[in-house]
Amino acid sequence: MKYGTKGGNDTQDKLFLLSLDEARKYFKSDAERATVLRWWLRSPGSDQRDAACVSLVGSVSDGGPSVFLGDGAIRPAFYINLSSEFFQSILSESFKITLVCGVIRLNDTLAAMKYAESRGLSTDDIQDHILFAGMDPGGSKSWPVSGKTYTASIGSDLSLVLQDETGKTVKTIARKNADPDQYKKASAELAELKRGLDPAAKRWTERLFADFLSGKAQPVDVWWQSIQNNPVLLRLSCLLVWEQEGRSFLPKDDGKAYDVYDMELPFTDAPVHLAHPKELDMADREAWQFYFLVNRLRQPFEQLWEPVIENEAIAPGRYEGSPIPLRALMAWAKDDNKRLESEGFSADLRFAESGQDWQDNLFELTNLRVTSRTQQTDHILALLDKEAMAERIRRDDETAADKFEEFTLAQIMDFLRIAEENSCEKLLPILNERRDDLSGGLEIMEKFTLELM
Repeated sequence: MKYGTKGGNDTQDKLFLLSLDEARKYFKSDAERATVLRWWLRSPGSDQRDAACVSLVGSVSDGGPSVFLGDGAIRPAFYINLSSEFFQSILSESFKITLVCGVIRLNDTLAAMKYAESRGLSTDDIQDHILFAGMDPGGSKSWPVSGKTYTASIGSDLSLVLQDETGKTVKTIARKNADPDQYKKASAELAELKRGLDPAAKRWTERLFADFLSGKAQPVDVWWQSIQNNPVLLRLSCLLVWEQEGRSFLPKDDGKAYDVYDMELPFTDAPVHLAHPKELDMADREAWQFYFLVNRLRQPFEQLWEPVIENEAIAPGRYEGSPIPLRALMAWAKDDNKRLESEGFSADLRFAESGQDWQDNLFELTNLRVTSRTQQTDHILALLDKEAMAERIRRDDETAADKFEEFTLAQIMDFLRIAEENSCEKLLPILNERRDDLSGGLEIMEKFTLELM
């Protein structure tokens, strides 16, 4: 143990949190550990007031933040003895999935786990197979009910739309004069689809975001088959820009890929990965941003609007004079908030000013040290940049305008909302002008993402 902090008496628990070693053993990378929230580990931190944790980008924090923090999540773990007679008798059954009132039976779930493992699938994949059973490749599913047909379709914005046979959008399947069995079956499957769609969209968005940060590449045939076989993954993938051999493209639900000028691009045998703005030249990056603005397309996350941080901008004094609220730093704060550390970078923390709440206390980052320039490191730095700028805007600090050119249109729109909320007389007109410069006079979407994370 790095700090030697005593963790108390040993216990024997059936349900527990992972330790530092287990978090590294069962998750092979930061991308696998990454979630939308920091999650706690059971290992003690740098002292007995702290506990180890995993940050929202998946890095393991040995020192950890204070256990008195009111946020973060837990991921309970437990052991299953699959060699027991009980489980062996269940796992020996043939694979079969049955929904009973929207719930998967225990024996079918365990059989599904064995089926998934034998085919290299995850339990999430199996859940999606169940949820989207009967859907056509276009993401639609129909039910005949007493001579009428009702069709549920997953829209490009991941919403579920129900229509009758005339194409009219309806809220529910009509019960009056309907065949009881047909109505019951259709209503139950529709309700299951409504319940499962949002969690599935969130789950796949998190996976795609982790792949974006890690730069994960996939064989083109595996990637193409996976998105064609899952209506949620297909719609999310059609809202993201991909890259193969330096060519950026957008997949569409017609089964083809197109460049930013809507010209069809044939695939090669090379791997495919999510494009990162720093990999695109400026012309391509701006062209894709314009494409999404013109077509009013919202992405699962701010892929095209991820700031590109230039090498010369990474200096030890990058954040000096720009305090940041503690709540934005807690995932990486160490040693009683005296330093900041994550995989690839570290910095010293200096208390600057008290806030209304202890989480609003302001700290200044000094002596920034970047040891590894990865997309994940750059993402954290971009988050810190945004928080530092937001605080300057709240103070209506006119000198902040010198830095506006470092932010994308999505961040400028966020800054505009902050300036409006705080009645910033100096910065509001400057931000409006910057918005108009970046948008080219186009009408701007209120939100740039589907808000699935």
